[in-house]
Amino acid sequence: MPKNRLQSLFDTVWMNVRKIEQRYDGLVVGMAPYGMIQIWAVGDGRVTEVCCLHGAEVPVKMSEFRPRAIISQDEYVKSTIEDEPSVYENLKKNGLPDSLLFENYRKRFNYHIVPEIEMEDVDLTQIAVHYFNGEYDVILWERLKENLYSLQALYISWTAGKDQYEVRFVFDEQMILSAFEKVFGSDYPQRDDFDVVELYEKLYGEGKLPKGDFTIHIDNEGKPTGVSLKTEKGEMSVPTDKMQILVIKNDKLIYESSNYNESDWWGY
Repeated sequence: MPKNRLQSLFDTVWMNVRKIEQRYDGLVVGMAPYGMIQIWAVGDGRVTEVCCLHGAEVPVKMSEFRPRAIISQDEYVKSTIEDEPSVYENLKKNGLPDSLLFENYRKRFNYHIVPEIEMEDVDLTQIAVHYFNGEYDVILWERLKENLYSLQALYISWTAGKDQYEVRFVFDEQMILSAFEKVFGSDYPQRDDFDVVELYEKLYGEGKLPKGDFTIHIDNEGKPTGVSLKTEKGEMSVPTDKMQILVIKNDKLIYESSNYNESDWWGY
């Protein structure tokens, strides 16, 4: 693993929503098809990618993998997959996704989130973002411009006068990934071993790296009316039917889109 990256992350100090200093205090390891291994540093309100590794395919005998197993390797794999019915059905129907899908999850972009709420006396209180690359962040408002990866799900809370509002968004995967690539350009640099700004400036000139606004439009009743993504290269609107949406006012549900599925929500 990258020693300098690990050291930098574990030296990082931030303030959580309760204004208490926090640090990363653990590592999580995840695996994906095609030998992909991702490692994240975790702390209160943050999950941040450390690195992504790729392993070669290596045949392993069942006697080495599970020495005390009393079933065959095929039986073991089948029973393990069937423990997750939705995963099993998806594999039967669609097979494994293209390996590029997991690389697309990790593409980075330079943008910040802009909530536009058509209410008076709005006080934004919290935002939490779950990214496709597995990262998670509870963002303080002064850090809204630091977003990097494509959003998978988003939570926003605010007050308007005496009322408290919460909104959940779950974005359509294919739509949001293609929107970021279209608006930022397919030539946007994605090399892990280069500073993004430095690489782009070498290719296109200083100050040419596109910067984006991810704007969330919410009407005067607290209902989201759409999302737009804009850079100097272009703009794209995301209609509400391409999102799952849930709105809560003063702890009571006031709106739920017809396609909202609680199991798709990551649980913030």
